[in-house]
This record gives sequence, C-alpha cells and structure tokens, in this order.
Amino acid sequence: MKINITDEIRQEILGTLNRDTAKEYFEKLRDTEKNPTRGQVYAYRSWEQSMEDRADMFEVRALPWGSQIKDGVMKEFVAALTAADIDEIIVTDQSTALMESVHALVAEGAYLEGVGTVTRDPLHDPSGRREVKGLVFRF
Repeated sequence: MKINITDEIRQEILGTLNRDTAKEYFEKLRDTEKNPTRGQVYAYRSWEQSMEDRADMFEVRALPWGSQIKDGVMKEFVAALTAADIDEIIVTDQSTALMESVHALVAEGAYLEGVGTVTRDPLHDPSGRREVKGLVFRF
C-alpha cells in the first residue's frame, strides 16, 4: 500500500516539525533537562536531525531496540513525542532489529499507517539523498 501525499498534506506535515510546541519542548529538553531519559534522547535526536535535514516529515532514523524496549525506552520515546505534540513520524530505520522495534512502537499505541517517502534537502543530508523510503506511524 502506498500513501499518496499531496503537496498540501506534505506542507501540513512539515509544519509539525516547526510547530511551537515541538520546538519549545525540544529546546527546553536540550537546555534544562539534566538527566533526560533515553527515550527523550531518541526523540530529541530525531527532531534535531529532521530539522537539520530540512525533512518534510518528522523522520526517525533509529528506534529504540533490543533490551531498550524491555527497559521502557520505547515508552519514554513515545511519551516524549506526545509531549512535543508530534502525532506522526516516518521511520527510516534500516537496522536488523526493525521488526522488534516496530512491534514495540505499536504496543505503545502507535499504528502503522503505511509506507511513505520523506524528502530531505540534499544540501543538508550528508548522503545527498533527497527521498528516503520509510514507514509512517500515527499516535
């Protein structure tokens, strides 16, 4: 199943990255949180990378995996995204532990909407890739 994302929807999604709530949350986390949880760090790094890449969706290149799932890192990750008012992400993680991570993400209340493509500004992505395939999740 392929999701056909119109330019209008893509711009709306891009707005989520810059939404004041997300920006405020992640800047506050960066500037004031002395001991962020591992899940918060995953969320922050994803936000920071998405902003740096000028990605048109909130891209997650690495999900918590393995023992981190059992340790509650996925729960912390989802809680951080929710607190930042992020309600949709695209997972482009290509690790071998992806299936375990996807199941853990779904167990935390996310649902797999389908496949999608995130567009990055190639000048800000070291690989020079403009479009990357991924899985779209909603919370």
